[in-house]
Amino acid sequence: MKTELKHGDFKQLDANLWILEGELPHHMPLPRTMTVFRMRNGDLWIHSAIALDERRQRQLESFGRPAYLVVPSTMHRLDAPVYKQTYPHIKVVCPEAARKKVSDVVAVDNSCENEFQGSEVKAITMPGAKPIELAYELPLASGKAMVFNDLLVNVEHTHGILGKFLSLIGRVGAFRSPPSNKMLLLDDRKKFHQWLSDQSHRTDLTIITVAHGEPVTERIPERFAKAATQV
Repeated sequence: MKTELKHGDFKQLDANLWILEGELPHHMPLPRTMTVFRMRNGDLWIHSAIALDERRQRQLESFGRPAYLVVPSTMHRLDAPVYKQTYPHIKVVCPEAARKKVSDVVAVDNSCENEFQGSEVKAITMPGAKPIELAYELPLASGKAMVFNDLLVNVEHTHGILGKFLSLIGRVGAFRSPPSNKMLLLDDRKKFHQWLSDQSHRTDLTIITVAHGEPVTERIPERFAKAATQV
């Protein structure tokens, strides 16, 4: 049965890139963000899917044909079954290391590492990070976008008592890797620090999206450098 949690409208970031923000269950004061990328052949690549009401679903379909459903980790499976039911043709992919648990809720067709090998979408295993989640690089007219899941967030404001608690324990913050996520998702902080530092020297990245929080579209090298110092 399809159940949509509260969500907003699509926001276009580039000619072929959109995000949509929604709520988590139980009124958790942590936003979740879906990223949608239109590939060269017009197919849609959907990362961290959010179940949509009819109006937004029709809008999604106006962008292109939903072709890939990227379940980015074992903790982002909530609405994956809805998409597979709605679009039986959609190809469900996830990191190989997350495949077993993702398969508990939706049939997985392939790993991201295999599916996107040689594709315009690049699946990136981040040095120092456990491979249960990956980063993704997407080609844009204006440069390149990078998509992250939980390892980096960009939530500057939360609300309510629980929101304040999440801020106090460092679960949220401006483009950074929260302490709790580092414990769960890193196995070598020095290597991940170096990888983030390396990203700070890139000049081709124009957009970063994350599964929790706002996109980063300005001062990207500076934001990567600052995130590296906090690992």
